[in-house]
Amino acid sequence: MVILDTGGILTYEDLPTELLGYKTNALTILEKDKTIRKLEKELIESALKECNYVIKEAAKRLGMSPRQVSYRIKKYGIKLKR
Repeated sequence: MVILDTGGILTYEDLPTELLGYKTNALTILEKDKTIRKLEKELIESALKECNYVIKEAAKRLGMSPRQVSYRIKKYGIKLKR
């Protein structure tokens, strides 16, 4: 998507059709005008909450390494519940 983008900003319309309307726990994640950055933050927060803030479990659910999730927690300023 990034390589083929010509406008510099990816929008809802740029997403593949198989991702449009993706749902998790009856919450629509993809909404019109939502940025990829905001979407990623919400997905990480949701996975952390569902896994009781166990980074290793959230990472597994997201298909990421715990290190990648930890980096994004810091990047997005996500607060962990203890």
